[in-house]
Amino acid sequence: QFFILDPPGNGQAVFLPGGSINYLPGQDYCDDDVPDMFSYVVCNPAGCDTATVFITVQCTGVEVFNGFSPNGDGVNDFFQINGLQNYPGHRLQVYNRWGNLVFAAVNYQNTWDGKWKNQDLPDGTYFYYLDLGDGSKPLSGYVELHR
Repeated sequence: QFFILDPPGNGQAVFLPGGSINYLPGQDYCDDDVPDMFSYVVCNPAGCDTATVFITVQCTGVEVFNGFSPNGDGVNDFFQINGLQNYPGHRLQVYNRWGNLVFAAVNYQNTWDGKWKNQDLPDGTYFYYLDLGDGSKPLSGYVELHR
């Protein structure tokens, strides 16, 4: 018999057939310095034993989505970049095809809905420049806006 005594603080521990345990980190959780942990109990007719597991979930950078559709349907309404919470002070700039700045933010919170000066921008390809603020080479690429 297996059971979780103290669940992990930032994810889930799941028992699998055969007695192994699968750890599933919470979405957007990573911490190179302080490991997550959980404790479990294993029992058999001879008695029970307890073990504690420490898990380090390494930060893996950012994931920039290459399209969004800000049409108010609640699906993909904002330009999404995952993992930015691990880079305080990052800067995002978005340009149109003529090189005009149409959006800029420090510590972007996935809130750009394809507007510039409160006006909807036309459908098309926009180009982003993302400085993570950690001394690494800035990221750049494109994002498709389609309402």
